[in-house]
Amino acid sequence: MVLEHAICHEAGHAIVAMNFGLSVQEIQLKQSIPIACIDVAGATVRQACTVYAGGAAAEKLAFGSFDKASDRDRLMILEIGGGKLEDHLDYATEILTANAGCHREIWKEISMNWLAEESASIWSGSNFDKLNFELMTGKRIKEIWQRYHPE
Repeated sequence: MVLEHAICHEAGHAIVAMNFGLSVQEIQLKQSIPIACIDVAGATVRQACTVYAGGAAAEKLAFGSFDKASDRDRLMILEIGGGKLEDHLDYATEILTANAGCHREIWKEISMNWLAEESASIWSGSNFDKLNFELMTGKRIKEIWQRYHPE
């Protein structure tokens, strides 16, 4: 999965989760794989499935198709009895379309953070592929979300 697809994908999960009032702890990078850490414990099955489909929906909106990385999301949906990922794409797409500006801002900031970390690892002589770090805090995601959704 290319960098922009991966970041778009994880930002999509975060936006859909925030839409349902779920907690996004962070978006982190583990061995060059971005992961949105989201607590779906309080979600309904439909909400959780829509969060899992949010990554694929974001990619489809931005790039016209979604990547193989959605296989993990497919498994999560199956494990909780939600059927197929494709069954949840339309609802996730609606949420992302309604929150396009917020998604773009989170996506852009994660991209910048990733590039900064990658540059720092090159200058320090570290192996970037083995590094683990936080790309965006849950607090920062919430700050951006609240700017688009003032209470």
